[in-house]
Amino acid sequence: MLNLKDAQWETLIEALPKDDVRYAVADVHYNTSEGPRTDMVFITWAPETATIKRRMLMASSKDALKNALVGCRTTIQACCYPDMDLKSVVEKFKGSID
Repeated sequence: MLNLKDAQWETLIEALPKDDVRYAVADVHYNTSEGPRTDMVFITWAPETATIKRRMLMASSKDALKNALVGCRTTIQACCYPDMDLKSVVEKFKGSID
């Protein structure tokens, strides 16, 4: 069952185009043995169906943008929708969505 916070993650995924690149910053809500946590994640979305020119432009500008962002604990490099699975993302924080 999706809660409101999980639904926001699903809304983000639905907003990603299937044939173009995007950057995104999102809050990830998860649980640890110490209690609930929220952390920011920097997402680079570069599907295989995007043009090579667009993917190369993203790759060349990603580091400058990432360095300007303060507070993002991790980066997700996604090229397909399964890469954006919330459970997999939360595992990067050593947490769970249960």
